[in-house]
Amino acid sequence: TCRIGVCIDSMFLLDQLGQAVGVGERDLLAVWVMVDNGYGRFGLEHDGPEVVRVAQAAAAWGGGVSLYTHGGLGYAASNDDDRIRFAREEAAHMVFVGERLREAGTKVDNIGVGSTPTSTVPASPLPPPARGASSMGITEIHPGNYVYYDVMQASLNSAGEADIAGTVVTTVLSCYPVRETCVVDAGALALSLDRGATHRSRGQDTIGWGVVCDHPDLVVASLSQEAAIIRRRPGCSTPFSELFPRPGTRLHIYPHHSCLTAALFPRVVVRYHGNIIGEWPTFAREW
Repeated sequence: TCRIGVCIDSMFLLDQLGQAVGVGERDLLAVWVMVDNGYGRFGLEHDGPEVVRVAQAAAAWGGGVSLYTHGGLGYAASNDDDRIRFAREEAAHMVFVGERLREAGTKVDNIGVGSTPTSTVPASPLPPPARGASSMGITEIHPGNYVYYDVMQASLNSAGEADIAGTVVTTVLSCYPVRETCVVDAGALALSLDRGATHRSRGQDTIGWGVVCDHPDLVVASLSQEAAIIRRRPGCSTPFSELFPRPGTRLHIYPHHSCLTAALFPRVVVRYHGNIIGEWPTFAREW
């Protein structure tokens, strides 16, 4: 049976859910309570009383409840040791919430954690259940955009540019030696204007809105709706004439944030060792 997951973080939202869904339809839903581990985006504080109150009410409403948090604090990590530490802290907080609920007699179905940085570390050690084998540990890890990665994740050292699998294919429209730029036909409608985790990634002047594949000294400096301006990366001493391709050249651009970039296209062209092996439709493009 397919169940639809619904996230809530207040009694108000649970009440609204109850008004929208009939008693006989509740088994079609899996209710998840959002928990805040200190990142401050959404959810209830993991060590506060309200998360228990809302989760208990959700469990009574639907017969069980699950817990989820976005591991946004992992974006403060700059190396694998920090990422492991954040992953362990995040998981420990969530197991703690689960233990509080279980001790109160509440059935906890799943506990989910994760973000791209914390899921990047191979076999990140997660804490064991707090009270022995009968206790629940982490059951789900949400790994963010690990399928594609992007320039932002490379700037955070979560991945290298060689790990980035998603690119946008674009064509050079024109080059301007005097101002040392070229223009391509991939603008904001292809690369998006989303800055991602700007509180952690390197400045836009360094990594731009994307990096040209196989030309790491060329970055997307600015975007308009339909076009982008490509410049040399700051500090690059290679002459313009040696870097910039001729008009008509096809380029592959690593996007700054692949999540929004992928959502801008109706399909993904899949290549393996340079050969196109298929096309995948892009689902969930609209809200």
